[in-house]
Amino acid sequence: MVFDLAESLTVAARHVVAPLLARQLTFSFDIEEPDLWVEGDVHATARGLHRLLTGALDLLTSGMLVISASVHDMRPVVHIGGVGETADDDAVTRLLVCLSLQERAASAATRVGIGTCPIMGADVSLVVDRDEGFILDAHLPYPIVGGSPRPPSAQGAPLWLMSVRGAGVEIVRRRFRRLGWNVVVFEGDQAADAGAALLNHEAPALVVALEPQATVSAAVRGWLSLPFPSTTRRVLGVPLGSHCLSKAPDPAWVVHPVPFSPRDLSLLTATHEPGFDVDTLSSPLDEPTALPRLLIVDDNPTNRVLASAVANVLGYDAELAEDGSQGVQACLERAPAVVLMDVNMPVMDGIEATRRIRVAQRRGEIVPFAIIGATADTTPEIVQACKQAGMDVVLHKPLDVQDLAAHLRRLCLTAPRDRAQTLL
Repeated sequence: MVFDLAESLTVAARHVVAPLLARQLTFSFDIEEPDLWVEGDVHATARGLHRLLTGALDLLTSGMLVISASVHDMRPVVHIGGVGETADDDAVTRLLVCLSLQERAASAATRVGIGTCPIMGADVSLVVDRDEGFILDAHLPYPIVGGSPRPPSAQGAPLWLMSVRGAGVEIVRRRFRRLGWNVVVFEGDQAADAGAALLNHEAPALVVALEPQATVSAAVRGWLSLPFPSTTRRVLGVPLGSHCLSKAPDPAWVVHPVPFSPRDLSLLTATHEPGFDVDTLSSPLDEPTALPRLLIVDDNPTNRVLASAVANVLGYDAELAEDGSQGVQACLERAPAVVLMDVNMPVMDGIEATRRIRVAQRRGEIVPFAIIGATADTTPEIVQACKQAGMDVVLHKPLDVQDLAAHLRRLCLTAPRDRAQTLL
């Protein structure tokens, strides 16, 4: 099938941003190519990209993860780089094995591996420099289809970009500038004061604030409170899993997961080019054509019926499994949008089922998705075991419907959302 690889790479990156930031790492995401429409397997691509990104994340212990894409000989190339301190030799060896790479060169300072991704059929190369970082490249076998329309232009409209952390903001600024925006960057804890002073003289057409934490920091909250005119569009970029995705800190601000895709930036720009047809832009891969599927794994038939009814009310199509083993099998056969996993079950409990699902995702057998645990025993020991296995959050039974809905909105990219909270 024909699909937009830029959208696929964006979605894959969103699933690793939260764990990356939780480890005090930073990230940079950029797609300069104006045309990354390819002919290939979109589902295998999603699995393969997640396999590469999670492997790369394990290799970086400090610094920044750099994600980008380019075109070489009419074939797309995905670049994943680590700038900073890398893990020890054992971790490099594990990654070579995990990615099915054969080591071709090794020295006191450098290790090199090459191979073929069994998921996407991409030619993969890994170069690790112990002092500088690493480069992980994947040359995909998909031909470039071409023919996508040119992006819109903001035609010099003013854009204010605010970031608490400086790393990566320059790339975001550059991406907006390519679309014709006149970008002013505000950084650090004093960004709100600088913005307030400038607001006395001019007003931006668009304001973009980047919040790397799961909750809104004082610096960003000060930025959100600035008295922008009603004509100024406001976007808050947050990592997947942020509580802002379940409830916007201010109704005037649209909350959107980072990184922004090329389509996201085009939608924000299109209103400044009269007559631009947004229908010519690619469709987002995280926008389902049907209801998102919520897999409910619970050994209690009453709980399954009740959870299924709640799922339907919240806008999900419910699928049921009676134990952890059935849940793992259901995920392998057809990946859901999100899993609601009971912790205490016969045959296979929720902790072991979650562990096996996460391993399968790292291997590229399943696309990434959130797993929400549910148990009546929310002691610290049980919660810790659940999270170590890979659950994103653990909820207390009986479930509170509004609480579950909030967690689904912040953890699931395809969660039903208020149409008012869109970029266009």
